[in-house]
Amino acid sequence: MNDTKIDAMFEILQTITKDITDMKKDMTDMKKDILGLKEETRDIRLHIENVTDKNISLLAENYCNLVQKLDENNK
Repeated sequence: MNDTKIDAMFEILQTITKDITDMKKDMTDMKKDILGLKEETRDIRLHIENVTDKNISLLAENYCNLVQKLDENNK
């Protein structure tokens, strides 16, 4: 092989190596983003559960009080 072909192959390999390095960096960034999204999703889910559970408890408690008052009034 002559030097021109070797140089051309070397340039191609350098380009491929750079592309692979860039892809690895992009994948690392994506993994960080995914982990961040998972944590945000967990936080949102916990917030919704806490607020919803509290509100359902308040509604149930008030409903029971209302039913008791209605029962007393009907007697």
